[in-house]
Amino acid sequence: MRYQGLPDLLAVGPQSFVAGCFGAAWARAAIVEEHTPDTDLERSAALGYRAAIAGIPSLDIMSVTTRDLAGRQMELPCERLIVPLRTASGSLPTGCVTAKLKPIRWIEDARREQLRERASADRWFGGIH
Repeated sequence: MRYQGLPDLLAVGPQSFVAGCFGAAWARAAIVEEHTPDTDLERSAALGYRAAIAGIPSLDIMSVTTRDLAGRQMELPCERLIVPLRTASGSLPTGCVTAKLKPIRWIEDARREQLRERASADRWFGGIH
């Protein structure tokens, strides 16, 4: 389902930020799908796009939580520049450049690591009474 207020996807680079999040197969199909797999992610992105559609460039820092196509939860800290463009034919697309501020943090992996560390500590402390 497409979130209102976002422009249609015209192109997604194979090495773009969202292709890194959702995979190269999604990036190739994005133009047909016309949306990301996560409506909450689109909702959080919409404000910057609304500004660009109104002719105002938008630069923001975002940290959103979403899921990849396999259902793994991730946190995405990024900086995003959205600018209004004008083509020679007069159409008004928007351009978006997104840069990771930190590597994608896989939340499930972080939780597993915390549980592993806790279990290791419990075993160690369990031997001392």
